[in-house]
Amino acid sequence: EKMVKSALAQQREITTLYYEAERELLERMEWNKMKTDHILNYVATSKDILSDERLDPEFYQPKFENLEKHLKRIGAEKIDRMCNFVNHGIQPPYFDDGKVAVITQKEMTPTFLDLESVKDFTNTDFYNENADFQLRKHDVLLYSVGAYIGRCNVLLDEIKAMAGSFVTILPANEDIIIPEYLALFLNSPAGVMQSRQQMRGTAQHYLYPRDIKKIQIFVP
Repeated sequence: EKMVKSALAQQREITTLYYEAERELLERMEWNKMKTDHILNYVATSKDILSDERLDPEFYQPKFENLEKHLKRIGAEKIDRMCNFVNHGIQPPYFDDGKVAVITQKEMTPTFLDLESVKDFTNTDFYNENADFQLRKHDVLLYSVGAYIGRCNVLLDEIKAMAGSFVTILPANEDIIIPEYLALFLNSPAGVMQSRQQMRGTAQHYLYPRDIKKIQIFVP
């Protein structure tokens, strides 16, 4: 009984701390000064359409331009400067007796990476042949397809693992940014807004690495 009560108390505490951290982040980046209303009438120029290679009207919502200008003003930098490798995972072959965990969207929750629910495994040979896609402790993982696009988790365990094909790997350069902070920002309204702007597709939405690299991160 004491163990259960202690666990529940810790869960409540970390939930409170997380939202306190997000609230402080939004205060520091002056989120309350942002205009994020959805506008019905606005103009996109042919020059913008050609340079962006986008025809979806939602991409040109003024709130996205407002956010971009605001982030540049307060000192944000594009994600590709903070992460030397921005790429989807690689789809490995599955083996019943595999020893290497394959992390997919199913393990990505709103708050943490649920490693206990991993059901897919690959073998050591495939893992060794694909060094770029081997996951390392503190790698940031971004949900890149489907309903929860833009959701972020951090790998906080030392395990032998790879990412599935539509989980994007963001190994943060820790000389520039703390990985947990990068995930906090991407999960915040400012991060989710940019993910929603950059996604492509109609029936199924996707976030491609070339577009993820354009996302700006506020560095306090």
